[in-house]
Amino acid sequence: MNDELLERFSRALVMLENLGPRLDDLLFPRQALVDGERVSGSQPKSKPPLVVPIMDLKVDAERCLQFWVNQLAALPIPPGISDAPLGKHRPGTGIGARAGWLRERLVLLACAPWAEQAALEVIDVAWLVAETVEPAGRGEPVVPPTWGTARVIASWLKLLGAPLSRTQLQRLVEAGELEVSAQPDGSLHIAFDDALALARKRSDQANRNLGHVVI
Repeated sequence: MNDELLERFSRALVMLENLGPRLDDLLFPRQALVDGERVSGSQPKSKPPLVVPIMDLKVDAERCLQFWVNQLAALPIPPGISDAPLGKHRPGTGIGARAGWLRERLVLLACAPWAEQAALEVIDVAWLVAETVEPAGRGEPVVPPTWGTARVIASWLKLLGAPLSRTQLQRLVEAGELEVSAQPDGSLHIAFDDALALARKRSDQANRNLGHVVI
């Protein structure tokens, strides 16, 4: 892993460590005291201008982080690297706890054979969480990226009601049905418009198949 990607990885973990609890606040609004009585918060939703199903994003982020926690915990500690704080105890629950556990073991993470893949996935997740929790005060709507990794594109397709999973997108790329662009950091980016058109085509086809009545 090059220094630039390692720095982005570190920042993404710090971002998730800080914003994870705020994502929980959106999902479970705190109760406020008004004239001595508790009043429940607003319904769970992301801040404008990006509208995201909070539970889906939370689950996806936790699964991503937990996967790399498990992968890292299964690795032997390389020679020359101290066992502290790289012990095998597992993190607490929640996005922030998992991200913090990984950040504290960034030296060990960087030595893993799958380090670049972990970095790219965590960076994508951090971007989605940040866009949901604090959209940087933008007044204009957040639009889908022209190009993005399979995880980012899959998230946008789901939001737009034309879901294709990350695995499905990767299979379509391997089959030559989707165009990709190689990035300097080694990641492959998918054209969003092509993915959306293909997702809608598959959805329309599935609906037509359901509409056929077998006599």
